[in-house]
Amino acid sequence: MEKTVLVIGGAFQDKLNAALAYSHLTMEDVGENPYENKKIINNFQNYFKNNMNDEGLLEKCRGKIIIADEVGCGIIPLEKSDRVYREALGRFLCDLAAISDTVIRVTCGIPTFIKGE
Repeated sequence: MEKTVLVIGGAFQDKLNAALAYSHLTMEDVGENPYENKKIINNFQNYFKNNMNDEGLLEKCRGKIIIADEVGCGIIPLEKSDRVYREALGRFLCDLAAISDTVIRVTCGIPTFIKGE
């Protein structure tokens, strides 16, 4: 079974390049939908926003490298729907981190291993 890896960090922190360097994969292995046959799922937060109620999503993330922006830091959104999304994504990423073999936080392009290696 392939490792499940979560790569998190703020927007524009070079998470994709960190994931590519970690995995030794190429851009051909990158998609944005966990249901695609790709090993790296980039911009997961965008997919999640439109699919928050997908009960099989966590299982579909197993064995993949999931790259997501941290959206829980900063100003609380005014719109209720944005607050609901932010809360749901944060909770989902906590669940994903719990089942992940490795969790990497990227800041300024520098990966820090929070869990695993």
